Amino acid sequence: MIIRLDLINAIVTPSTLLPGQTGTIVDQVYTLTSSDIAAG
Repeated sequence: MIIRLDLINAIVTPSTLLPGQTGTIVDQVYTLTSSDIAAG
């Protein structure tokens, strides 16, 4: 399943995330949640 965050030219490390994993986007951190997956 792919979740779109609608970010443009943002480099995320790591580039692939699973639920509960954390990715770093530039100077910000985003944690993928089950709600993100449910929202599609």
